[in-house]
Amino acid sequence: MRMPSVFKIRRRTRNGVRSFFRGQVLIGHYPSGLPKYRTFQAATKQDCWALITEFQKNLGDDLDPLKPQTCGQLFDLWLKTYCARELKPSTFDCYASHLRLYLGEFRNVRLDELDKHRIHSWLDAQFADGRRSDTSIRLTARVLKVALQFALEREFIRANPMPRTKRRQPDFEGTTLSASDAERFICCAQEDPYLGLICWLAIKTGMRSGELRALCASDLAFREGSNRCEIRIVKSSVHVRGRGEVTSHPKTKSSRRTLELCGDIARALAAYTADNPSGLLFAMKEGKPLSAARLSQMFGLFLKNHDLPRIRFHDLRHSYASLALASGTSILEVSRSLGHAKPSITLDIYGHFIPTKAARLFVAQKESA
Repeated sequence: MRMPSVFKIRRRTRNGVRSFFRGQVLIGHYPSGLPKYRTFQAATKQDCWALITEFQKNLGDDLDPLKPQTCGQLFDLWLKTYCARELKPSTFDCYASHLRLYLGEFRNVRLDELDKHRIHSWLDAQFADGRRSDTSIRLTARVLKVALQFALEREFIRANPMPRTKRRQPDFEGTTLSASDAERFICCAQEDPYLGLICWLAIKTGMRSGELRALCASDLAFREGSNRCEIRIVKSSVHVRGRGEVTSHPKTKSSRRTLELCGDIARALAAYTADNPSGLLFAMKEGKPLSAARLSQMFGLFLKNHDLPRIRFHDLRHSYASLALASGTSILEVSRSLGHAKPSITLDIYGHFIPTKAARLFVAQKESA
């Protein structure tokens, strides 16, 4: 006898006087994925339960052909119905990659056999392996949790077996330039009107790679001649498997922001914009958008040719945050410049760069000497 995966009995009142009991049994799912119920009504809870019990005896094995039986079927349905409709292309590609690369061992596991002990064992093995960072493993765990939450909402399962993991302060996994290295880096960047300007903007503003690659001349507004410049960040470039570079919305609502530049970098940007008055500012020679992979390759050669410390392009963003906080800039101002959703995110990641009161006093005394 096959038992229904979900059933419930609730007390109901008719016209505010007479009460009865209504029972619902999940018998299947519509092609859209929404649940399909069979409803029973009786005067007492015992009678309602008896109707459900009788119904259970007549259930066949092919009750719900549309209900996913394995995790693999659930992952495919989740990607097809929810992710493709609700997520940004870059987020969809990220989730699909994690399902394909790291959650393959769950594909043949039946949903009714998946429990928190099995997931705990998988998590422990991932952390012990050592080949992936903690951040990457936690992202994979989040993808699994969201997929199982989708199954719970569609009533494919009765409870989400994903165990709760303790939230901890994220470790800083980047590399930052020192003040002296940053000054030398900027001097080298000023010699290159294309890649150097991109790097200069990254270390002076903390802009993400995708935000820089999607920057257009129309996003800039110059004031006081060319001494001041406002940059409106309203889009970002992301790489999507099979589609190449795609222009999308910024990472979060807070990522839509306006940054202000002044001095040499504003004048350099004005001179460069005069030669590129329309379209993408940093497009490749053939007019195609600059990809993240190509930018990383060019950046590596730039560091090698100028004998600079080997860092990732994203580490320029980390360097901006660390240098700004070390110089006394408020955490709120740095958070707004970075486009973080909350100042607490900036504090969690970069809080150790904030100088203590004793350190600030030592620097002040040294400068006054």
